[in-house]
Amino acid sequence: MPRTRRIIGVCSECGREVMAAKGEALRLCRCGSPINVQALREQSQAEAESIHLTKTPAGMSQWLKGNYGYEVSRKRISNWLNRGKLPSSRPVDDGYWEFQHTGDSCVGYGLQRPFGLT
Repeated sequence: MPRTRRIIGVCSECGREVMAAKGEALRLCRCGSPINVQALREQSQAEAESIHLTKTPAGMSQWLKGNYGYEVSRKRISNWLNRGKLPSSRPVDDGYWEFQHTGDSCVGYGLQRPFGLT
């Protein structure tokens, strides 16, 4: 059975998409640059999370504490979502929500009003 390769990011040298299969540690880009697969996966995930998060209210609570030091309960985030106070968010499935980033901080996730931030 052939290995399934998926896009894991872009080459820092030439900008081409880099594909790798599960378990691959090193790839060569078409331009010849060596690619550390794990490092590129982590970098791509961090970049994606900087503009888009998919989390449960509990996950968002933990994320806010870990990234900004804010202690906001899961229940409070759920209430804000249900009341439409987080306009950049939308329900996905099984309790998960998409939080779209529109700025440079948690304010960009539509959290300025609940936190009283400006």
